[in-house]
Amino acid sequence: MFKYEIDDSSYLSLLEVKDAETLYKLINRNRDHIGEWLKFPSLTLEENDSKSFIERTRIRYAKEEGYWLGIWSELQ
Repeated sequence: MFKYEIDDSSYLSLLEVKDAETLYKLINRNRDHIGEWLKFPSLTLEENDSKSFIERTRIRYAKEEGYWLGIWSELQ
């Protein structure tokens, strides 16, 4: 798995299917703001849409056609 440490509490990593719920909730809470610049919030209507997105990005990564990374922070 790809993981790039930013500092002691933050890192970048490939999205995994288990992240679908977290990703969906993040998009849903910030839909209007993110939607000002990106199209995908209008296409993300349920958690399964996030799951499908992650599955597609994993396939693209495996084919060396690009990737999306999550920014993770362990700060409380």
